[in-house]
Amino acid sequence: MKENQIKWPLRFLRLFCKPEYLEEIEGDLLERYDKISVQKQRSVVRIWLEVFKLIRPKILRSVLNSQNQSTPNMIKHNIKVSFRSFRRYKSSFFINYIGLVGGLTTALLIYLWVNHESSVDRFHEKNGQIFRLVSEHGGNETLLNTNASFAQELKEYIPEIEYVVNSAWGTLVSNLEFDGEVFSTQGEFGSDRFFELFSYPLLLGTPSTALREPNSIVLSESMALRLFGSTDVIGKPIQWRWYSMEEAVVITGIFKDIQKNSSEQFDYVLNYAVYEKLMGEHQRRGRNMRTYIKLAEGANAQAVNTKIYNHTRTAYPEFKGDPFFIIDFADYYLNNKYENGKPVGGRIEMVRLFIIIGVLVLIIACINFMNLSTARASLRLKEIGVRKTMGALRKSITSQYLIESCLISILAGLTAIGALFIILPLFEKFLDQPVHVNFELPVVLTFFGIIIFTGLISGSYPALYLSGFSPLKVMKESFIPSSKDHWLRKGMIVFQFGVSLVLIVAVIVIYQQMRYVQTKNLGYENEYIINFRTTGMSGSKQKAFLAEARNIPGVVNAAGISHALFGAQHSGANMTWRGKDPEQEVWFEYGEVGYGMLELLKLKPIEGRFFSRAFNEETDKIVINAATRELMEIENVIGEKFTVNETAYEIIGVTENFHFQSLHEPIKPTFFLLNRNNWYLKLALKIEPDHISETLSELDEVYSEFNPGFPFVYSFHDQDQAGIYKREVKINMLTKYAAGLAILISSMGLFGLVSFMTQRKSRELSIRKVLGASSKAIITAVSKDFVFPIVVASIAGVTIAAILLEKWLNEFAYRIDLEWWFFGGAILLMILIAILTSTSIIMKAVTANPVHVLKE
Repeated sequence: MKENQIKWPLRFLRLFCKPEYLEEIEGDLLERYDKISVQKQRSVVRIWLEVFKLIRPKILRSVLNSQNQSTPNMIKHNIKVSFRSFRRYKSSFFINYIGLVGGLTTALLIYLWVNHESSVDRFHEKNGQIFRLVSEHGGNETLLNTNASFAQELKEYIPEIEYVVNSAWGTLVSNLEFDGEVFSTQGEFGSDRFFELFSYPLLLGTPSTALREPNSIVLSESMALRLFGSTDVIGKPIQWRWYSMEEAVVITGIFKDIQKNSSEQFDYVLNYAVYEKLMGEHQRRGRNMRTYIKLAEGANAQAVNTKIYNHTRTAYPEFKGDPFFIIDFADYYLNNKYENGKPVGGRIEMVRLFIIIGVLVLIIACINFMNLSTARASLRLKEIGVRKTMGALRKSITSQYLIESCLISILAGLTAIGALFIILPLFEKFLDQPVHVNFELPVVLTFFGIIIFTGLISGSYPALYLSGFSPLKVMKESFIPSSKDHWLRKGMIVFQFGVSLVLIVAVIVIYQQMRYVQTKNLGYENEYIINFRTTGMSGSKQKAFLAEARNIPGVVNAAGISHALFGAQHSGANMTWRGKDPEQEVWFEYGEVGYGMLELLKLKPIEGRFFSRAFNEETDKIVINAATRELMEIENVIGEKFTVNETAYEIIGVTENFHFQSLHEPIKPTFFLLNRNNWYLKLALKIEPDHISETLSELDEVYSEFNPGFPFVYSFHDQDQAGIYKREVKINMLTKYAAGLAILISSMGLFGLVSFMTQRKSRELSIRKVLGASSKAIITAVSKDFVFPIVVASIAGVTIAAILLEKWLNEFAYRIDLEWWFFGGAILLMILIAILTSTSIIMKAVTANPVHVLKE
């Protein structure tokens, strides 16, 4: 009784105390415990203190001189014994091996991707001092675009800001022309200190002077080779074109091709002065540029944000919320969703999901190993008994089984590394991005660390479990597994099948939500619409091209639009109307369209009409959606004035609500203006579905006539729109893979367990049959050990899946409801898999001849 009360202090003592002192010290501790006349809990604490006092060199076990140490010869012997065990128990080895290969391949693949993601944008020498200036948008949405004059104000007001680098709104799909040849490229604008701030190594030129001249351009190494076949091109003139804009520029530097773990990928950097010249007043007044800030070393970003807030409140009291703040440049890649200046998600959510799934799959594989190893313990009892009788200590037996598990893990790990290079191209295609792989020492050590750690985790419980058997009971064959071991094994089965069930339900729910997204009526038609940029075309050429395109057989309609056809449009908050509360700030989506664009999309007017040439000039008219009408709270809005940036427009029509953004977003107040300058960002054509290839071929010819030297690069609008849900598609594919792997590993583990348990119960089942037990009774006797865990796994899995998937669905403004059959179908599928896995073994037990078993 006393030993049970202080068993943990005694166990700790046995770990470090020499055997020759142990018996005497234990006796003294038990006597000491009897004499302590205080409460039981404090008595145990006193005994712990006594044990700690005994830790001294004289009584410590000698690790170096222990005769039971794992010398090289002993390790060699253990490895040999392990391989004999693998040959003897082939089915267990095969199941463990396959499970660990699947788990380790998943873990290593996800490690490579997570390692790549976490390294993006962190290669810059000034990492930690580079920040983005961003702004708040309606609905707490964060915009990268800011205002040029405001950024300059901040530099003068805040001493922690050393300098500011300006750029446009991102990479530009543009063209470079030299000696009559035109090359399609992607480029950036950058002010003069761009290459001082960012570590894009220059092969020719210097960071401080490369962008000093107003018309300077710096090319990438590969772009210079494409244009000239050489990098010795400093001082050479080329022509830059972007839509109808063009500029003669001079090469002032060559930078090394940008590495894969950079979020910014471009072929050239053009001096920001060109952008200022082309955009003029619009650039100075609007939020259409990006600002990068270099903070002084040791500067506190939060303190800088406080100063930005105070300056904004003083200089621009009309702003609500926190319109501007800075965020770490490198952090933005993973944390690109902010609310009130604080990160609330982004790509980091995908990284976390990948890590969780990788860990779960690996744990399921480890549990398989533990389950099968402990279940087969009775087959190795005599081996353990003989070794203990011959003087083997527990730690030597433990090391034997840990070496065995690590060997399986190493074999599985080597196979996983081989599989990695086969799967990696498919994985990159699935992610739609490169995965940076290198064989640097940290990566190699991490790889093998994961493999060895998996082996140790897999073998830890079996090693401790097997090495703890009493040799007396083992040799007498009176060993009976404890109820604790029995329930632990069932708990492992519950975990395996619980995780599998959660993943199965996730696959069903994600599929249903994506199906809902793809089939929901968006309020307009998006099929058989092609859209394309017209780089190189002037406004007059665009107008002539549209007129010619309408005459091509198969083209139903053609029009222009000054923004993308989907996703966030131009945004603004400076809108007023009759009766609007002056304190109310509402963010609108808006776009400038050409005649016929709203008809091309088949938007439905519920009041009034759309823009029409029949009414002459209509640049002072506006079309709103139903959400805007509801916001205005005016019964009849046709003819009402709607003011945009101090310009009044007459409302001529109201459209039904429609989804130009993803279904993550609620329908927002939106309006359309007629394009004023007859030049469009994109052209859109509605074509007939019957002769698509012929129509596209003729369009290509006409496009070449109006825009020689530029390829006809188009995309279908419905496919572009589906791209909004890339993240969800990736989650769906990853979940399918994880669910399939989890089911496979769990099923293999269940097969091994049922096979072994049936074998161990063979004499019991035979006696039952001799005594007249029916087949049903035999099936019940075999099945009861794994049916109950699957029922518990179903209950736990359904509960967890419901909570997690409800949270995921709440990210959509428009979503499905969780139906009972999602969960019922998953449970049914899991039970069916369990039945199919175990049927052949159970039927073998039912049909076995008891004579063949009992005669032994």
